[in-house]
Amino acid sequence: MKKLILYRHAKSDWSVSGQRDIERTLNKRGKSDAPLMAQIINKMLDDESILILCSIAKRTRETLKPLSERLSSKIPVVFEEGLYESGGASYIQILKTVSPKYDTVIVIGHNPSIEECTDYLAGGEDTYSVVSVPTATVILMEIPVNNWKNIGGGMASVKSVITPKMLRKIAG
Repeated sequence: MKKLILYRHAKSDWSVSGQRDIERTLNKRGKSDAPLMAQIINKMLDDESILILCSIAKRTRETLKPLSERLSSKIPVVFEEGLYESGGASYIQILKTVSPKYDTVIVIGHNPSIEECTDYLAGGEDTYSVVSVPTATVILMEIPVNNWKNIGGGMASVKSVITPKMLRKIAG
């Protein structure tokens, strides 16, 4: 059984006119949501064979920072160009290249790619808009395979979808 955690980057800042998309940073809300969601992801982890795949965009790197501060420095992080402006099919292809030694993969990326990846893995080829993924959403999926190269459409079970807004409501 493989565990996949899809994590959309936290809220980004659009206030800098003319800034390249890849260079956008987190805004105030994003900077407060990222540590909150890092705590949630940390609680989801129960094994040592973890790999983090992170988009090359600045906002995904900033989203990663509070998570990497909570995790062992032995957990490898790969900054993957194919996770930026690529689409769900690219995410699937990247996941299929992950070594089977990793039981858990955390992908820090973007929409609509995360929605497309979730739709495909949970629902299959003909499924669209299974889940909405606001910024900083964490999706936990389980996939009944022993090797990442064997993942396919409709194979995953969505175990949880957690947003910062949900957590703020619970906290009151």
